[in-house]
Amino acid sequence: MQSRFTAYAGDCRVSGTLDAASAAAGDPLDARALEEDTPLALTDVVLERLDDGRRVTRNTIAVSPGDLFAVERSSPTLRGAPRRRRSRVHVQVGPYAIMGELDERATAPRPARMLAVARATISWVRNGQIEMREVDGLLVNRAVVDWVVADGGGRDEGYPAVQPSALPG
Repeated sequence: MQSRFTAYAGDCRVSGTLDAASAAAGDPLDARALEEDTPLALTDVVLERLDDGRRVTRNTIAVSPGDLFAVERSSPTLRGAPRRRRSRVHVQVGPYAIMGELDERATAPRPARMLAVARATISWVRNGQIEMREVDGLLVNRAVVDWVVADGGGRDEGYPAVQPSALPG
């Protein structure tokens, strides 16, 4: 099975097709794959630079999950699901600002590498222009998080050491 893949790295946006070995049935991205250091095999890749908007295409690349700041995730369980009280979060990760709802159900069973944000909006500056994208969810690499604001609370500069259960909600 192959599925569309979109991720955000420090200097570019990465889109392509995720190889069958990296994808899970029913979910375009097996989030557990991001917890490992095994490279993800992508085909038909477009790398879009943030500084000048230039696009570079490649037939295939292998990308290490640790090099990604955030990865878009389709969440069929969120589509059409009733909204329930969740912690709202604003996450700054490198050049990206992310706003959404902390998805503790998706985050809790995982090791510490990824933080799941549901009903997310991600914004960044590309070639001097603000870009914004709404997605079902994002998996955010905790190792590169600059800070987090949860439910109107103060900024937590030391966020990478904080577990989701420590956030208000």
